[in-house]
Amino acid sequence: MKKFFVCIIFLVTVFMPVSLVALDNNGVDVTIRLYDKRIYYPESEIQVLIEISNNTSETFRFKSAHDRRFNVDFNVTTLTNEPVKHSEQFITARQRNQHVYYRDISIEPGERFSFVESLKDYIAAGKPGAYVAQVSYYPELRSSGTALRSNLISFTVRPSEGPQGIQSRIDAETGEILRRQPLPPDEVVEYFIRSRQKEEWNKFFLYLNVESLMLDTPEIRRRYDRAPEADRLGMVENFREALRQRETRDEILLIPVFFEILETRYTPTQGTVRVREKFQNPDFIEVKEFVYYLNRRDDVWLIGSYDVRNLGSE
Repeated sequence: MKKFFVCIIFLVTVFMPVSLVALDNNGVDVTIRLYDKRIYYPESEIQVLIEISNNTSETFRFKSAHDRRFNVDFNVTTLTNEPVKHSEQFITARQRNQHVYYRDISIEPGERFSFVESLKDYIAAGKPGAYVAQVSYYPELRSSGTALRSNLISFTVRPSEGPQGIQSRIDAETGEILRRQPLPPDEVVEYFIRSRQKEEWNKFFLYLNVESLMLDTPEIRRRYDRAPEADRLGMVENFREALRQRETRDEILLIPVFFEILETRYTPTQGTVRVREKFQNPDFIEVKEFVYYLNRRDDVWLIGSYDVRNLGSE
């Protein structure tokens, strides 16, 4: 059971600006993770769960401020290690002289103390891109200048959907917003193929990892690896539109008149589905065998790539 002892509420006066000195954790670990893993947009809240674990044989005591900005700071960078600025709200609070109310907290060996903070209360991470975040936790408040460092986590902020983006996720038949379901790999592939047969693009893209499919082409991957983070997101959206407009030579765009799932194999994180598909030509029916490769992400299977082999004609 999680527990702590509150001795009394104290009041101190501090200045927020300090220089950071990293402490040797010595068995007291600060770990962070995304509280609600989902797709983030510029307007989204990004909630982070912060957890302090006492893995020592002694009681760990520290100060927990009512305003957690006196205990917590976020260090966020892009994947190219460019630092992201603090939010105006955080800078304003840091620069003024003010009273700080705090409690003395004690956690016994094997116990944990956790709470959730909004990253945007600290960092101006509103632009689309991929980011890496780390937390510095000051057990004696920021005025001490000494902090415990957490693990690193990564997250992506995608471009704002806007009305057009929302429209792309609406089921044309029901008018409802399409949502991914934890279907098994074979059902994901069947859903994907039937969507292509009906030319329902919203459903076609629902379980397709467009970025992974795009990077299956070596030339595109080389350009992607050299591109800035913001340009990479644009490349993915351009590739998605190229698929929709049938401007690529990807054979998954072909519309089968018949398909049969032959075999499904999967581990907890990876799966393959082998399918025989038939395609109508003016004078004959062409037969192909597709192997779809899927990856599991947050309990949802997504198609990331495929192989195809010609089996002749009928």
